Amino acid sequence: MKVETQILQIISLQKENQRLREENQGLKELIAELKKGLERNSQNSSKPPSSDGLKKPPRTRSLRGKSDKKNGGQVGHLGKTLEKVSKPDHVIKHPTLSCCDNCGCSTHSAKLVSTIIRQVFELPKPKIEVIEHQVEVKQCGQCGKKI
Repeated sequence: MKVETQILQIISLQKENQRLREENQGLKELIAELKKGLERNSQNSSKPPSSDGLKKPPRTRSLRGKSDKKNGGQVGHLGKTLEKVSKPDHVIKHPTLSCCDNCGCSTHSAKLVSTIIRQVFELPKPKIEVIEHQVEVKQCGQCGKKI
């Protein structure tokens, strides 16, 4: 009787062992999938940056080294600028104040001392050009076919 009980107990333990192995395998797969999800961020997946949370991916840094020169144009560099044109496309005259802001006198009859001229170079806005194509269709006088 004791041997039969032990055999039944062994079979029961083997079934439980098999069930635990399958459950263990399923849990290993789940852990691997969750780890893979943790590694995803907005830079290596289609996730939005707001889903990164507090663990933001590191920003890429420039490989350029720091220079000992100051920002901007360097001493001795002549530079380039657009030269004034003799005949601008449009001239806008800005009137002076009608009275002196120091004493309040009218500037209507005051002598003109100088004119300050500044030129602004504007790129024209692109204009859509519409081209119409017309093809003549004629009909043969003899057979009536359209050509």
